[in-house]
Amino acid sequence: MEICPVCFKEFPTNELENHVETCLFLHSSDTSSEPNRTRGRKRTSVLPCNGGPSTSKHAKLQSITNPLTFKRPLPLEMQPSSLDNFFGHSEILGKGSELRSLLRKGEVPNMVLWGPPGCGKTSLANIIRGMCEKTFTKLRYIGTCGVNCGGRDLEKIIMEAEKAVKLGLHMVVFIDEIHQLSKRLQDVLWEYILRGTLTLIGATTENPSFCIKSALLNLLRVIVMQKLKRSDLIAILEDTTRQLSINVVHNKLFQGTNCKRPVITHSDITWLVDTSDGDARIALNNLQLMLCHDGYGSIKSEMKKSHMMYDRRGEEHHNTIAAMHESIRGSNDNAAIYWTARMLVSGEDPLFIARRLVRAASEEMGNSDPNSLQLAVSTMHGCQLLDRGDREVLLAQCALYLARAPTLKREYFRLEKVKQVIADCHGPQPSVPFHLRNIPEKLLAELGVDNKRSFMPEGMEHLKFY
Repeated sequence: MEICPVCFKEFPTNELENHVETCLFLHSSDTSSEPNRTRGRKRTSVLPCNGGPSTSKHAKLQSITNPLTFKRPLPLEMQPSSLDNFFGHSEILGKGSELRSLLRKGEVPNMVLWGPPGCGKTSLANIIRGMCEKTFTKLRYIGTCGVNCGGRDLEKIIMEAEKAVKLGLHMVVFIDEIHQLSKRLQDVLWEYILRGTLTLIGATTENPSFCIKSALLNLLRVIVMQKLKRSDLIAILEDTTRQLSINVVHNKLFQGTNCKRPVITHSDITWLVDTSDGDARIALNNLQLMLCHDGYGSIKSEMKKSHMMYDRRGEEHHNTIAAMHESIRGSNDNAAIYWTARMLVSGEDPLFIARRLVRAASEEMGNSDPNSLQLAVSTMHGCQLLDRGDREVLLAQCALYLARAPTLKREYFRLEKVKQVIADCHGPQPSVPFHLRNIPEKLLAELGVDNKRSFMPEGMEHLKFY
């Protein structure tokens, strides 16, 4: 059912358009015959945006009224200014935590903040910036981004840090997306951190062990920040509504509510949290979109679950495919199909999943079920021929089959054992025996080589891998 914006009565959706045209015609006749009456209600909103209480007993609250305008994105407007209004990560920044105590005393450690987008890495850096500018007079702060930070930019930052040292000050340098910083510039930073010229705070969504040089990483404390919990996101949105003077009501049906302030419901906040996947920026941006529209009934249907933490070239890409493989190895068909579907929903390349299934079939099933490898290879070929929808069915079938097939990890572990023997060999690797080389038998006979000798290199005849 929908509400007519003219007479405020409910009608089925498919009948609403015809009714509105009729209703507008009737009301225009009424207003022309009664000049003292208002020319008619606004059609852009169920409720008067700047008026008093509704005059209809059956007025229905749309999810938002009185659209707001913003000069800046809401995530920037709502960034916390102190540790007291920083939501989430109580294990890192809660009362009594080591990092919180250090920051309170103005002791900023060299660290890298590692976590998914929207978890609060940049917000924490901005809190530290505020401390440097307002609280601790001996600290100075410079922020940049690894994406556009070149050699000259870093040189200017280091010059500023050296000037600060001469003035008895200390420079705190924040580099967002530090994984984008070149290895050469990371070496430069390492030198000045080692000297104590500056303190570095990095932020990254990638595993620091893979994207930051080990020499530099050894000087940094890795602070792991997880996705924000549901309760944290609710607290952030409720705090935002308080700061923006937004009414939060329980029910969409109301009588006599003052509409001078924007209104949303608790169910709207819950919906924003559920569609943000632990990302505060997504939740706040969606809230801003709601607040900028007068009556956003159609927006919800258009705003699908807009964010799932997944980067086809990033760490989550490898984490998820590894989870699928481990589920197959553990014969857990429930988890195997879940992680397969999770990758497909996130937009992963089906061929990438198919190739990993081939590897899993060889490593985990081996010769205990030769059909597993045949099915996995057929699945990969099928994915090359079919469209995405049909590929997904193939991948699900293969993942379930492998997870239910008998596992025999001997091939994989034996191969690893052989590799270890080769790696542990002292000195040069043993030569290939003459009788195994591509040498004519006549020459072998002339050399006096017995072609019935061991197939293993000399000195390794006793080793048994199978």
